[in-house]
Amino acid sequence: MRFHSAVVDNNTRHTLRFPWSNTSWINGFPISGGDDLNPVRVRQRLSPSNCVSYLVRSTTYNFEDISSTGTQILAGSGSGVALANVGFSFLLFDTTFSSVCISVEGHIGIPSGTSCTNRTFGSSNVSFFRGSAYAPDVPVVAPLWNDWTFATADDDAAYYQNISGRFIIQWNQACPPSGCGGDPITFQMKLFDSDDHIEFHYSDTETESTTTNGLSATVGLRDTNSEAECTTLGTPRFCQFDCTT
Repeated sequence: MRFHSAVVDNNTRHTLRFPWSNTSWINGFPISGGDDLNPVRVRQRLSPSNCVSYLVRSTTYNFEDISSTGTQILAGSGSGVALANVGFSFLLFDTTFSSVCISVEGHIGIPSGTSCTNRTFGSSNVSFFRGSAYAPDVPVVAPLWNDWTFATADDDAAYYQNISGRFIIQWNQACPPSGCGGDPITFQMKLFDSDDHIEFHYSDTETESTTTNGLSATVGLRDTNSEAECTTLGTPRFCQFDCTT
């Protein structure tokens, strides 16, 4: 199964009740195959019950290669996390932050002060679905969460850069630990200062391993307690499922 897009049709929006993941479904719709993952735009919305959800749709492809201009981090790392200053305040669910924890494993978390300890997940990606258990229970944004490394011969590093109100994080030439036969992957995410939306852009997701084109990856975002089911409007707090029932 290859991921193609976060939406079934271009320019169609769906509420991100549960992000698409390695089960290859979003809101009950199958995701079609393709050569690479299409770019995605994610924007927050509030329902009448103040239960936060997100709208997701395809967007214009605009991969901005920052591998020669951005700040390099995590070179040679197989499981590291690095703290980076965003350069502006960004709202994710109901948390405002100005720095992020960037994981080798294709996702970011929100630091506790200046600490990234227990603020991201490990390499064993799972689905963001109701009833799932996470340790630690923290917010994350995952453009392509999987067991990636920058510690093989084919790898480079991650980079970050603030360019005119958009904070770009690029995983440049990453591979699974088993290697990728000279065919690493490159992808990036962007945080936008103007309206707090997020974009995922994929330069190359084809590799010679079983992780090609997002085959075993998880893509999406979650908040604390976000896999809990709302049995009453707004209860438990931050729940994202069945918010209108």
